[in-house]
Amino acid sequence: MGSARRAIGLASLLVTFALAASYWRVIELGPSLEKLMFACLVIGLLAITTIEWAEKVGRSTGSTPAIANRPPVAQNARTEISIIFEPAFQGQKAGAVWIVESDENRRWFKKQSDLDAGSALFAPEGKEIGHGAILRSVWNVQEHYADWSRITVSGVVLTNELARELRDEGNIVGTEEGFALVRA
Repeated sequence: MGSARRAIGLASLLVTFALAASYWRVIELGPSLEKLMFACLVIGLLAITTIEWAEKVGRSTGSTPAIANRPPVAQNARTEISIIFEPAFQGQKAGAVWIVESDENRRWFKKQSDLDAGSALFAPEGKEIGHGAILRSVWNVQEHYADWSRITVSGVVLTNELARELRDEGNIVGTEEGFALVRA
């Protein structure tokens, strides 16, 4: 994000100089171009603020979700993501992982080096791991990873109701730990 911030900052600086030059009549931009440049300046400043906020959240360990502050792991054209609802996960995972927030999982998460930059600790709404929380987690992962090919959910039981709700999203495969949603 540092290079994006620098590029947006440089573009905003150039727009500011052009607007200042127009104000002091060094150059003539015209009212339409001035309005457009002012809008670009405001958008640039908003973008820099958003990037700063995202970096701050990424460094945070207590916020939800806390994006891992680590370099991205090379991804295939299609992404496999793990959603872990186990409160004391001890297994091995690599790539994109969303894991339910707990003290044990926070310690596990901090020790990992092979996780995707978008990996996160998350707290289900209402702190309950139920039908709604599982669906929202799957849908949030789909939103964050548009190129998903498989979402593996562990620490839950695949119910008929969950299978019905997710059938339009892809093929459902039951596993020992939970289930997998495979994009059709």
